[in-house]
Amino acid sequence: TTFFNCLGISNGNRWRQLRCFTLSTLRDFGMGRKGMEEWIQEESKHLRARIRSFKGKPFDPTILLSRTVSNIVCCLVFGQRFSYEDKQFLELLNMQFFLPQMYSIFPWAMEQLPGQHHTVFNKFEEIRDFVEMKIQEHRKTVDPSSPRDFIDCFLIRAHQEKDNPSTEFHYDNLFATVINLFVAGTETTSSTIRYALSVLIKHKNIQEKMQEEIDSVIGRERCPNMEDRKSMPFSDAVIHEIQRCLDIVPFSVPHYALEDISFRGYTIPEVLF
Repeated sequence: TTFFNCLGISNGNRWRQLRCFTLSTLRDFGMGRKGMEEWIQEESKHLRARIRSFKGKPFDPTILLSRTVSNIVCCLVFGQRFSYEDKQFLELLNMQFFLPQMYSIFPWAMEQLPGQHHTVFNKFEEIRDFVEMKIQEHRKTVDPSSPRDFIDCFLIRAHQEKDNPSTEFHYDNLFATVINLFVAGTETTSSTIRYALSVLIKHKNIQEKMQEEIDSVIGRERCPNMEDRKSMPFSDAVIHEIQRCLDIVPFSVPHYALEDISFRGYTIPEVLF
């Protein structure tokens, strides 16, 4: 039931409060702004170093991209990055590929159906322990006057509303939102990059034009920054076109009717998924 507390699946007042708080908090820590630039640039160095370690040999970038993107999310949520070999970090990444998607499509059936997904369910307790450990670490060290990350901000807000019996700022929602941020922040972004690489491999002429623009504007001696975007119209257009054409999240999130609706002779009852 934990996943039903998260941003992606909850509804109504819970969704509005958590969404508003989460967006506001992440923006305060630099999401979508220049403040995240140093984190992204630093993580890109680790990514480039790992790619170079393959010495030109073929490799599957899926997990590597997930580790890279997820570490940027970790900076926002936990205030730290993790080693690419960290066992608990890798377990968290492995879970996000399968469990949340299955819960969002068939939440009432997954525990009853046979299959390999039960292995992932069994590991959920390990992930819960990992996140609980991080939350407990934050509880012991949080400074209300100087929050370090999303968890700190949530704990501070929870303390402010501790006497409100209907508050949405409690442990279950914190835990679920942290997991949700990994899923939404990691899977969609890393999948977009992975598909973009596939498109560029297939269309070498586009790949070459992008490389020319990158070499011309950025060169090969420094990291790119957000200011470079306005000087790179071709690369910007390619990225937007990839996002337009590719169906990164085919099932999206569950939806249901807020009231009885009649559509083309069919009646869709209220609260029907």
